[in-house]
Amino acid sequence: MTDRNCLSHWFPILRAACLVFGELKVPHTEVVKFDGDLTPLCYGEKVEGFDSFRHAIETTAFALDRGDGVFLRTGHTSGKHRWSKSCFYDGTHLLRSHLETLVEYSMEADFLGGLPTEVWVVRELLKPGVRFHCKAYCGLPASLEIRFFVNDGEITHAQPYWPVGALEEGEAEFAPGLVAIGPKSYDPIRVVWEGWSGLCEKVRIISREFERLEGGGDEWSMDLYVDHRGLWFVTDMALGARSFRYDPGEAWHP
Repeated sequence: MTDRNCLSHWFPILRAACLVFGELKVPHTEVVKFDGDLTPLCYGEKVEGFDSFRHAIETTAFALDRGDGVFLRTGHTSGKHRWSKSCFYDGTHLLRSHLETLVEYSMEADFLGGLPTEVWVVRELLKPGVRFHCKAYCGLPASLEIRFFVNDGEITHAQPYWPVGALEEGEAEFAPGLVAIGPKSYDPIRVVWEGWSGLCEKVRIISREFERLEGGGDEWSMDLYVDHRGLWFVTDMALGARSFRYDPGEAWHP
């Protein structure tokens, strides 16, 4: 059975949709698969085939690293709340420790018994645009991110990826001049307001092509991230029923 929430399913379809229309971008992404159980890593035990798997990850990371590291994740999660210990890899720490953290996070992340860890992903590291650091999330350097929900080629919901509460919990520190008095002043829509209607139209165009190619007929979430050049990337997708949703207020209604 196809795991539609796994990046190995939705990313090739998304990439094709973005290539056709060019409205939004996707990060350079490579997939490495492991056929086996990685949970023994969390208990300091050996895993058959792990050395070859780790070498494949290292080789791919070396090819994608532009000098500031790469982004690691599984097909389902990046554990980015543990940034420097999980998804951000620049060789400072042993790769095994990052993989262990991601396996551990996957085991904890889903109440149904853990998320799969057969699919692994190495990505180019995007440089954030509207920048802030979350000290409590292991130094996570984040940017303006928006989560859209789409169905039948239309936007059904939109919200800032980071709720104010998450920024406060993460002890967010904003770039000088962006926010004067802390997370409660952070209103992402102010930053993109002039281009809001245009961005929404780009999301509609890509989502229509994605849904046509994917063929499932369900609502999807689509996470967008703006880099330091002001370019918008689609970084993550999932079935809408499995995606975190909240009401950010009327200003965000599409």
